[in-house]
Amino acid sequence: MTDANCLAAEPLIAVRCPACGNDTSITGTQKYECRRCGQTLDPREHRIAILAEREAAMMRRINARQARAFLVALANIKGMPYGLVFLPASPEDLAFQYRESFSPAMDNYQEAKWLVNHKLFRQFFPPNFPDSWLARSCGGSEEQKQAASLAQIVTARNYLHLAWKATDSDERAWRIRALREFARQITIHPSASSTSLTASLQIGPPPKDAFQQALLYFQSHGSLARRCLNPDCRQTPYFLAEKPNQKYCNERCSEVARNAAKKLWWKRHGTAWRKSRSKASARMKPHGKR
Repeated sequence: MTDANCLAAEPLIAVRCPACGNDTSITGTQKYECRRCGQTLDPREHRIAILAEREAAMMRRINARQARAFLVALANIKGMPYGLVFLPASPEDLAFQYRESFSPAMDNYQEAKWLVNHKLFRQFFPPNFPDSWLARSCGGSEEQKQAASLAQIVTARNYLHLAWKATDSDERAWRIRALREFARQITIHPSASSTSLTASLQIGPPPKDAFQQALLYFQSHGSLARRCLNPDCRQTPYFLAEKPNQKYCNERCSEVARNAAKKLWWKRHGTAWRKSRSKASARMKPHGKR
């Protein structure tokens, strides 16, 4: 039997591209690339059955309450840095960018780690995260890989802040689109390459996983995005209003603001008010008998 006949007899394996979702069949011994985005396909890691199970877990529909809770939690996590990281042309450029921009110290990402592991928000992140596309692209120790993945969450917060502060719907839509593209870096299969990731974003919008659903909710309800007017707010300085005229994230901050306003009024007008009250009281006193 010739080599060609052996190849023809080799069974085909149904696989799915982890970057663009294109389905195809390949053999188990040769190297193949996705015809749509150029992603290298692995007959073991990219079997349709395996990726379909992953997608089913990530594509569950969320409701408005879940979207609001996740957006507020993401907007209010703390951690450095406060800059943005853009999608580079190669994994080497990406690794350099993250090494220059982010500290590998895990202390910077404790709240991001809390968000990822919280039972209410786990569905917004891929299974096995922080095993991510970025972690595999950057390399390094396990701690450095984990820090790189969690740094993406902090960067997503930075993108969300820009959308939160947008002054009109056009700017908000623009900011959300940038965030949706960046969020795809977080949720894409960890085996994807930077080239196929870029190509998949040029083909069309990201799949509507839970993270993307939350961002689409914000795009529709971004007019309710507020920053608490209590300058000392430490709980949820970024919040989504329940009513159009809401200015404070909760009743406690509202009460603090009212008390501060009263103190300021008394500081400015208290002395004059007391004098006017004293004069009024003197005029109201009854005259003695003659």
